[in-house]
Amino acid sequence: MSSAIHSGQLLTINQLPAVVSGGSHTSDTDYDYYTFTVDGALTVTRAGVVDVLVVGAGGGGGGYFSGGGGGGGDVVFVENLLVDATVAVVVGTGGAGGGTSNSARYTPLGANGEYSAFDSILALGGGGGGGSTDTLTGWRGASGGGGGGRGTAPGGVAIGTGNNGGDARTGTTAGTGAGGGGGGAGSAGGSPGATNDAGNGGNGVSPSGFSAFGASGVFGGGGGGGAVSGGTAGSGGTGGGGHGGVSSSNTGITDGTANTGGGGGGAGNTSTTGATGGAGGSGVVIVRVAK
Repeated sequence: MSSAIHSGQLLTINQLPAVVSGGSHTSDTDYDYYTFTVDGALTVTRAGVVDVLVVGAGGGGGGYFSGGGGGGGDVVFVENLLVDATVAVVVGTGGAGGGTSNSARYTPLGANGEYSAFDSILALGGGGGGGSTDTLTGWRGASGGGGGGRGTAPGGVAIGTGNNGGDARTGTTAGTGAGGGGGGAGSAGGSPGATNDAGNGGNGVSPSGFSAFGASGVFGGGGGGGAVSGGTAGSGGTGGGGHGGVSSSNTGITDGTANTGGGGGGAGNTSTTGATGGAGGSGVVIVRVAK
């Protein structure tokens, strides 16, 4: 089957904006916007040009002991795209936060976010945050998840357009250590310093002309790392990144913001008890058509 989208070709000077429908329709003075928060299809009733923003879902924060923040999803913007047939749209679901049990080695790791797509234009999901007392690195993803505390766990590597997650701070005794921040679409996740304060999530990016969407126009922020009792959890990066939790009560933890691709916050812990990481924020696909 031939693709319904075409880019990188010479468009004639009289090429008109496409006439389309699908998703949730809003408009401003200059553009119509068709926003997809779930899977669907863009129906094309007249071939023409559109702009498309595709955001992958955020990774889940790590659980159990001072989890790392989840990585932000890819943020892909394509202008002057010619569409001439119905286009399939996929919107990624945010990754689940890591669990509280260490009985199975990978249970405390946050899950990677799912990809989003507009036909063949793909935005990867962010990597899940590391967790547990083991040396569990944050997952690779569009941006890498932060490393989990209580082990010498590095942050996950970015394999998309984003940035690496922050490294964890190793705990020397029970009740010490801190998680690294998840990488964001715009900057890397932070690493803890010489204290039990966790790393902040990396910031997202703000594509021009989408200030009414995402987190005040910003997408793909990394989640903050989790901290032990007496420490300070990491803040989420701009673009929907979740805040990390403190102690086993997980005080202050938040999920990544829906439809921003923000990573979930990492879980907190005490010396003996862990917590669950925050979920990653879902992705979004926005089609923009000039009036």
